[in-house]
Amino acid sequence: MSTIADPGDLYLCSNFVATVWTNSLSVLVTLAAARLFRLGHHLFAIGTGRPIHGTHTTPESLLRAYLVEHRADLPSQIHLGDVEINRTKKWKIPIIVILLAGAFLAILVVGFLTAKIVTGSSALSKHPACGIYEDDQLSRSNSTANVSWVEAGYIQYMFNAEIESAAYAQKCYHPTTDPNDCSFYVQRSIPYTTSNASCPFLDPSMCDLPGKTDAIHFSTGAVDSRILGLNAPRTLQFRRNATCTPIIVNDTFVAAAPKGKLNKFQYYYGDSGNPYGLTYTSYATDSSIWVQNDYNVYVKMLANWDRLPGLRTDFRSGLSMIFINQGLIDYARPSLDPVFPAFREHEQDNRTYYYNPRYYDSILGCVDTIEFKIPYQSDQWYNYSDLHSYALSFRNTQERGTALLLERALMISYTGESIFFRQEEGLLARKLVIGHLSSALAEEQWKEESRNLFETSLARIQLDTKLMAFGALAAYNGTRRVPGQDEAICDRTFLFQSRKSQNINLAGLIWITVVSLIIMTLAVPLKDDRLLADWLWTTALGPCCHAIKQAYRFVKREARPVIERLKEFWKTKWKYRRRT
Repeated sequence: MSTIADPGDLYLCSNFVATVWTNSLSVLVTLAAARLFRLGHHLFAIGTGRPIHGTHTTPESLLRAYLVEHRADLPSQIHLGDVEINRTKKWKIPIIVILLAGAFLAILVVGFLTAKIVTGSSALSKHPACGIYEDDQLSRSNSTANVSWVEAGYIQYMFNAEIESAAYAQKCYHPTTDPNDCSFYVQRSIPYTTSNASCPFLDPSMCDLPGKTDAIHFSTGAVDSRILGLNAPRTLQFRRNATCTPIIVNDTFVAAAPKGKLNKFQYYYGDSGNPYGLTYTSYATDSSIWVQNDYNVYVKMLANWDRLPGLRTDFRSGLSMIFINQGLIDYARPSLDPVFPAFREHEQDNRTYYYNPRYYDSILGCVDTIEFKIPYQSDQWYNYSDLHSYALSFRNTQERGTALLLERALMISYTGESIFFRQEEGLLARKLVIGHLSSALAEEQWKEESRNLFETSLARIQLDTKLMAFGALAAYNGTRRVPGQDEAICDRTFLFQSRKSQNINLAGLIWITVVSLIIMTLAVPLKDDRLLADWLWTTALGPCCHAIKQAYRFVKREARPVIERLKEFWKTKWKYRRRT
């Protein structure tokens, strides 16, 4: 994986190199701090009577002690032999104290900045295989390739992506003991809220909600796509909603058609494109030989116009229908859950168990909506189907690229696609089954399953963004880049947290290093008991400052008559204008 640092004066390096730089800089700042205090002490000594000429240490110490006791009675300057002592003028003492305090604060600030040299592990992906890929067979009309071989690679990718999304949702959408496992993305999870809702269909009787039970509604609200790691000056917002409910299963929608020792059930909730117009057909063996002790899951997704009128909604949405058959699983306690019922008793090994005597499937339905908004243009929400055309209209390269990535990431985020390939392995209830016996289910197990599938769909949005940025699909057989793909997709568009690298602020690193070296250089002692800073001041900086001061005074003195004349001129002119 090739990466570059976050834009700015940053340099992405390994954790080891970052540690070496930080520790080395800390040592350098510590050494410079000692030299800075030496310079401050030297400045204070000069301001309070340090000898300017000569190196007679004994007379100097005597005169210093004498000055401390009799400072008020001494003239501003005294001479003893070849030693000259300057007394500090009272107005200079506060300045010296301020300079010393400033030096101390400077050390604290520099120490703080040293800790900020490592600015984090954010990095922009620059992978050579970055891009959007597709099943090669789907885009070739005259292909001689083995169709099963071509499809196998894409299906394997989809299966692996679904498993990884589910694992990430289980780990990172809940408290975890190892936060590093969830630190790859800019934000570990996409936030969402949960609430009760009424039946989402135009015909409320299509919901199998006994008593006062409500459907369950999940919503992310308005989410800035930056939390996916999408990097652009301006980014889109998206909103993912899902309302899940058990769907009624009765003779109106299910027809039993016995076939030998098989019980055949035909479900009709909308046209799924098969020759008979059926939504799904399931089979179960006769009860006398029915030994299936496991769940069986089938997923069907229908657009709004493909469903029966009663299953439609008054807004554009997709319906994920999850058919669940419980087989002959025994439960430790009875369940009135409409999707996971278990109410028939039977004795085994002197214990009472409960099972579902119905051969046909229960149905969990989730109505999904995916919308996006362009917040810097308007507050209007658009349906997901319009995202591609809007993305292509953006002139800014990064904005266009991030919008195209968002479109692709949202494409496979419907609830049904969170369990499509895993099937029964995607059920939480499946994890409770050992042999033929299941542990007790939650009171409303279908709501727990709905929540788990919604979280998996959000994790899939995050994962697909990452997989496109790193070109993960390129490693599978029978896949290729989408023809005519906009290169803006891979132009510094995906930001992530690197686990093996750190960002170093080059500007701060160079600035602190240079300042520290200058301080250490100025504190170098010379042969005549002076510091290099003394020599620079007396030979170069002092005369330059004095010359500038004299030049300023000269210009001010010479320009004063001109300024007075200009003032008089404008004053006269102003009086004349007021008269007229």
